[in-house]
Amino acid sequence: MPGSPSSAHRSPLALPGIVLAWVLLAIAASAHFVFETAVVPSVADPALVFGGAVASALFLLLIGDRPRMSDLRALGGQRAALALGAGVLGLAVAPALVMVNRYSDAPAGTVVAFWTTAVWGLLLVAASALSARRPVRAAGALVALVGCMGILGSWERPSSFSLLGTFPAEELTFVIAGVAWAAFVIITGGLARTEGASSVYALAAAGGLAGSVAWGVPASGWDVTALVPPATAIPAVVLAGLVAALSVHLSRRGGAHLPGAALLAVPALVTTLLAVERATGTFGPRPIILDEAAWGSAVAAAGISVALLNLRRPGRTPARPVLIVAALAAAASLAVAVYSLAEPGVAVAVRGTTLAGSAFAADFTLAGLRTVGGWLALAVALLAAAAWTERPGRLTAAVALLAGIAVAAAHTTLRFTPLQTWMTWIPAEIQHDYGTEYASIIFSPVSTNLQVVGIIGACLVLGARLVWRSLSRRGVVLPSDSSAGGRDR
Repeated sequence: MPGSPSSAHRSPLALPGIVLAWVLLAIAASAHFVFETAVVPSVADPALVFGGAVASALFLLLIGDRPRMSDLRALGGQRAALALGAGVLGLAVAPALVMVNRYSDAPAGTVVAFWTTAVWGLLLVAASALSARRPVRAAGALVALVGCMGILGSWERPSSFSLLGTFPAEELTFVIAGVAWAAFVIITGGLARTEGASSVYALAAAGGLAGSVAWGVPASGWDVTALVPPATAIPAVVLAGLVAALSVHLSRRGGAHLPGAALLAVPALVTTLLAVERATGTFGPRPIILDEAAWGSAVAAAGISVALLNLRRPGRTPARPVLIVAALAAAASLAVAVYSLAEPGVAVAVRGTTLAGSAFAADFTLAGLRTVGGWLALAVALLAAAAWTERPGRLTAAVALLAGIAVAAAHTTLRFTPLQTWMTWIPAEIQHDYGTEYASIIFSPVSTNLQVVGIIGACLVLGARLVWRSLSRRGVVLPSDSSAGGRDR
């Protein structure tokens, strides 16, 4: 059957094609963020939304081919309505919510990148993990997300990466948009897998076009011509269409975790561009901190590898005493990591001058919850707990251990990277002047021993998981979900 999920496994050409599509999606999503950021201040929101919907429809029709009337009739009214609704969510609602809440110079680009690429990727991977009962996959995505925090928090100093600080309502709206996007990718990809791509893609495209027009016309003051994107926006809208079509295609062929993992790679890929710019001076000096960004990229790559290589799950259960010891060790590391979130994570010193001309000084600490270090400890502890809950095979266990080692190594560099630089109780004029002669914000080390203990404990648990799996002589392989790839031995 054309949409059969097993067809991707049988074809020897399927895996290279999926890999190529995944790489193309990661690059397209990164380029889309860059080009969209460049045109947001000068192009009207309805033009970007409608242009993206048109491009998405064209790419979906190109990938799925033109449907026949018999295909549409065979789909049935309920599934047809579901495909239409999914198109409205992904191609109209999600981009409209992002555009309306993304202003010309705010929220900061680092914040937008986090919520609209990395978090959207986490949502897709988590949904895939939930349906397949694979906690290791979700934990790997969380590790990758924390790596993205390390990257984006190092794009500049003082950093503009301040989560849920200046624009919390807009940031939460980005998450809602991500839920709509994830629903579009999962529903459209799932329907296409079982019902065939041509009719489902066509209906999703039609829903997206109708939804973008229904919102765009009144939003543009009933000026239909305002829906046409200018030439400067063509790269952004074309890339938006390519991202939508490739995301659905990968979801259909291998599962929603594939496009999710590609979105988690965006901050690292965009950072690569910034590093090239800084080295060549093409666009002037960049304040990116390369060492920290490189370690964040390493953690993100490790987490993505766990999410992608969590292939098949053996069903052999370790002996009860082993399970009890492992559960206690994993719970202990997780408890320490959670407790460390409430402990001091980094010391902060603010100095500046108010508008009235008086000096301002503040010394305080941010809790581990507001630092990358605290989240690194939590993510690897959850990965260790998931590894003993799911009982992955040797390949996944080995990759998970390598991810834990990457987190441990990166922690020494990223542990004091802040996740909040905007404080509501500090005068706004001082915070706007950070990095100038009028105001400064300095972050200093504090003791983070609890984070270290949690990370080391989690790595030991992951190592024990790999040793146990390697010593096991037998394992029953259970049927996989729609994940692309082979057997995790």
